[in-house]
Amino acid sequence: MIIDDDLRKSIAIARAIIIDIAALVIDGFMFYWLIFDNPGSNLATAVMITILFISIPVFVLVTYSSYSIVSTINRNRNVDELDSTPEFEEAFARFKRMPVLQRFADTAVRQTHTLDKKTATIEQILRQNFGKGLAEFEVVKLVTEDSAAAVYANLREIYNRMTIFEGIDTFQTASLSQTIQAEQNRMKNEHINFIMTVLNNNEIIFLELDKLMVELTSMRRFGGNSDDDIQKISDIVRSLKKLHDADTSEYDQIAQEYDSVEIPELQTDTGSK
Repeated sequence: MIIDDDLRKSIAIARAIIIDIAALVIDGFMFYWLIFDNPGSNLATAVMITILFISIPVFVLVTYSSYSIVSTINRNRNVDELDSTPEFEEAFARFKRMPVLQRFADTAVRQTHTLDKKTATIEQILRQNFGKGLAEFEVVKLVTEDSAAAVYANLREIYNRMTIFEGIDTFQTASLSQTIQAEQNRMKNEHINFIMTVLNNNEIIFLELDKLMVELTSMRRFGGNSDDDIQKISDIVRSLKKLHDADTSEYDQIAQEYDSVEIPELQTDTGSK
């Protein structure tokens, strides 16, 4: 039988909880016995005290090993499997301990929440204000799903780059030659620039989703459904499709068309240290 990661985590946690409770019950019983019901046997007392003190490190060891299994499972999760806010939060948590990557990890997690909010709002606007039979709004729904897929794909790219950065940073020591250190620093800066570029592309997708929400809301408010209104939405849909289909090598060129887009968490200097 194949046991998936979620079941393995549940088993590990359940095992730790059961053993922890059992150890606490045994320790409590032994403590009560020694204090209130000790029959006076020196041998029995010695045995009980030995059990009491042995159970403490066993308690700690079992708890640590069980939760280490969970940590290992989380760390070894295939990046292609990440496709929800909780999973990305869990994945990026490991990078929040690194000063250089902390802000980028925080931004990536914030973007997952931003995506959830915007896509849910668009879905609500369509469901409450427009008929499901309108073909143009079915296109809106599809392009919103594509936009979410693009953001998730970008976040997976960022996770991979952070993993590479972490590996370079881990093996950087003072004993390396200046040439090698300089090359490592160049590579780290290259990864940081890539991460910032991809995060920025996500913000551009959010901007287009904002425009889409504004146009949909305006149509409902003013009772519009004219060719001009549909054209505006079609233009936004095309922009979102372009962002979805773009390769990372095109992100810098795309960003030039959106020079007003800013990432709040990254307005200060983010050069590598």
